[in-house]
Amino acid sequence: MTRVRKRTIAEIHESEAMVDTHPRMAGRLRLALLLAPLACDPGPAAQSVPTMSGELQRGEFEYRCAGSNDAFCQDFVAQRFPQRFAVGGFFEVAFNPSVDVVAVPAVESSAPSLLEPTSSGGVSEFRFIRPGTAGLIAVINGDEIVDYLHITAERVLSYDFSDDRGGTALTEVVIEPGELRTITVEPRGEQGQILAGTLEYAWSTDEAEVARVASQTTARSVQVQGVAPGTTRLLVEGGEVIGSVQVTVTQLDATTSSSTTGVESTGASSDASTGGDSGTDTDTDTDTDTDTDGGAR
Repeated sequence: MTRVRKRTIAEIHESEAMVDTHPRMAGRLRLALLLAPLACDPGPAAQSVPTMSGELQRGEFEYRCAGSNDAFCQDFVAQRFPQRFAVGGFFEVAFNPSVDVVAVPAVESSAPSLLEPTSSGGVSEFRFIRPGTAGLIAVINGDEIVDYLHITAERVLSYDFSDDRGGTALTEVVIEPGELRTITVEPRGEQGQILAGTLEYAWSTDEAEVARVASQTTARSVQVQGVAPGTTRLLVEGGEVIGSVQVTVTQLDATTSSSTTGVESTGASSDASTGGDSGTDTDTDTDTDTDTDGGAR
């Protein structure tokens, strides 16, 4: 395959935000190469992963799941490129160039003290240490920038609960003693949006004698099991805030039995009332009946 390539030095003016985030970006950006696209047929379709175009339009950044606890991922595949990231959450990023390059670009952080790189290579892993905006930089030869992308992190402020029966935005879970229910949590940011990144969760209940956590307590989904009738809270912590959902354990059979007893009692009362009327007719209304009957005769 013949590659047609023309290299020129491009003067790239970075944004003020990038200058603040990464002081050496200005110098490195001046070394970026504006390269012609490959003059050959495209290869097979790329794997279906969510992407976001770089701000220099020279390729796309790919979002990869760093674990099963990422609310943006299903079966380790993200559904879209995140808008916001959770402080403390791990995630992976790769870069797909749309221009001809001499090597596979590595993805680096523009501000390691804010966006910490935890592994590097063709697919790099990162974790936000605190809220803020930093740049992902696609680099070749150590200092030649191909493209970059700003991303932002927020602290987890709340959680959204759902269950395996299709319930969403749950505030209460009702189960019987011995029953298991799978509860899944989504971390939410300032405006209620889902925050991306793999977090480690901690689950517990206020009163284990009412309901208990019956599965791994560090996963994004947990099984809660009813123990005895009563009310407690299922608690989760995945960021710097604790969320909760009420768990009510009720003996449904007893409720049904009570309802049935009530119906039978009502029926019995009705029968007794009827019988009582007869008795009343016999005891109290004897004269009236006798007079009436006598009059009839």
